[in-house]
Amino acid sequence: MTLRLVQDERRPQSVEPPVGRLPSSVEELPERYQVLRDKGKRALEDGKLDVALSHFSSAIEVAESIGDQDKADLAFCNWVSTALFLREECSDTIKRLRGVLGRHGTPTTKDAAYLSCIAAYNLARVYELENDAKKGLFYARIALTRAQASGDSFWIAAAHNQVANGLLADSYFPKAVDAYKLALEEIPAGNDGIKAVILSNLGYALTVLGELPEAFKVLYQSLRMYRSSGHVIYEPWPHLDLCNAYLEAGKLKSARTHGGKALRLAEDLGDLNLIKLSLFLMGTVERESGEYEAAFGHFTQLQSYYPDVADLPATLMFIDVRQVVNLRA
Repeated sequence: MTLRLVQDERRPQSVEPPVGRLPSSVEELPERYQVLRDKGKRALEDGKLDVALSHFSSAIEVAESIGDQDKADLAFCNWVSTALFLREECSDTIKRLRGVLGRHGTPTTKDAAYLSCIAAYNLARVYELENDAKKGLFYARIALTRAQASGDSFWIAAAHNQVANGLLADSYFPKAVDAYKLALEEIPAGNDGIKAVILSNLGYALTVLGELPEAFKVLYQSLRMYRSSGHVIYEPWPHLDLCNAYLEAGKLKSARTHGGKALRLAEDLGDLNLIKLSLFLMGTVERESGEYEAAFGHFTQLQSYYPDVADLPATLMFIDVRQVVNLRA
């Protein structure tokens, strides 16, 4: 999945972690660090992004206070993973991520390979957000190599997914499908939330290739997994992808249902990239249904996110650009 978000008033205004009060006992710090990371991961899964950022920020501070560079690097990568959901401008994190990757550039242990994998993975995501598919794919492949060196099947699957994302963004759809299937083969049991992400991505790629029966199968499987796993942060995506697939199939009522759900969930999460994509698809659904006033309303809302694009609603009312728009680019 591709997330390109811009900052708004609901989000932290600085990339610097907030300063909090550290525990008075030095002996408590390693335990405090782990508690903060665990809380951050739970908050991230629950879609509480600002809360997750705060916990990971405090974990960085704790690790630095005890001079544990590896722990600080890991907490920083956790923080970046969360921040990428909240920011479009991520270039200020590149230098530090490269530093993490450089410190573990020739990993001699599984732990070092693991850390360099996560750093490379986050660099791939940064470049994905900056719409630089080639650099994103370059770092995704480094992440995959390091994940394989670490032997961590979860990160092997995640890196395959990120490689596929890079291929998808560059419109190499058949290769992306193959990479997503490799990711599905690697994902460990009990990771339904992440498996749902991969399935949703695969469903979109299959839709583009015109393989609609298989696309619907994996997209509904993805949606069921999201609901059962509680990973609310990604749930709008299968709705968005189902909206797109039903548009391709000419089933406009079903497309409207899923597009509307994607838009509401995206608004609840404050995910501006998803909001924009949902408005685009919903406007297209209404236009194809002959509901021109509703279509113009959605496209007018979309215009507010692209102030430099002249007459966007009028253009989208008369020209169907969906066939040349890659929802993952």
